[in-house]
Amino acid sequence: MAHEHGPAFVFVNLIEAHLPYDPPEGYRGRLHTGSAHPVIDRLLMDRLLPGAFAGSLTDDDLADARTLYQEEVAYVDGALGELLAVLARQRRGNALVVVTSDHGEAFAEHRLGTIQLIDHQLSLADELLHVPLAVRWPGHLEGGRVVTEDVGLLDVAPLLRSVLGERGTPALLNPEADRVFSASYMPPANLRPLLERLAPAQSAALASRTLRAVRAGPEKLVVASDGPAMLFD
Repeated sequence: MAHEHGPAFVFVNLIEAHLPYDPPEGYRGRLHTGSAHPVIDRLLMDRLLPGAFAGSLTDDDLADARTLYQEEVAYVDGALGELLAVLARQRRGNALVVVTSDHGEAFAEHRLGTIQLIDHQLSLADELLHVPLAVRWPGHLEGGRVVTEDVGLLDVAPLLRSVLGERGTPALLNPEADRVFSASYMPPANLRPLLERLAPAQSAALASRTLRAVRAGPEKLVVASDGPAMLFD
């Protein structure tokens, strides 16, 4: 942002909305209701993953975890607002801004055997793949438009290239019908030690389990390296 008058490219990674859910001061407790209170945060975090692998998380545990996560998302939203304010002060209010996420978060909507799936491991469910993607470009894009066709994160780079003068209309601005999207899951290296501690009997199988998903229109096919294919509408 040091180039006050020339073009600039800025990438900001807001990492807060990840385990452990620990909202910053000013956001902690903002959305808690009833008996839930921020003092439970650390105790909840200490038992969240062990409870998920044991399949013993209660509805209250999951509700509290969702609330903490939403408070972290609220913090990220506030940080984004501050960034837009900086752009306005630097007379870059007409800048192209793309807001997206690398993944969503699961809160035991699905199970893998007895394991309650939380965080963003061991799954390619839509809770993880269906992420926000917002594009703001005053003077070039109509505000408030909602694209209902399928688009993907791979569409973002062509959009940015088109801004730099590349010919053609990127799919993000003109989504095509009948497009095919894919996603894959490879276990991260740090998953094995966690599995060996929390699910020793399953650690070897889960640490090598890969997933592949393909989506075309309303249909989604998920293939696991250790099981049958699953087709969803």
